[in-house]
Amino acid sequence: MMKSEDYVKYLTTEMMRYIDEPEEERRKRRQQRKAEREPWLMRWFGLLPMSFSLWNDGIQSKRKRIAEWSGDALHKGKHRRKR
Repeated sequence: MMKSEDYVKYLTTEMMRYIDEPEEERRKRRQQRKAEREPWLMRWFGLLPMSFSLWNDGIQSKRKRIAEWSGDALHKGKHRRKR
């Protein structure tokens, strides 16, 4: 454990380092950290939202392929229903 004097010394050195650093470098570092962070859904709920979105994307692409296939078949005169 740090003693209180050591902690105050550490805080002052960190604060002085932050103040002495140019504002442009602070912005760059902040943007870099923000870019490296994972999405908020992943941080808050783990893998469950990601797995659901992957599953949903797969279903949507299958539906799209089926719709394209059946639409092409109907336009070509194949697979028509008789009433």
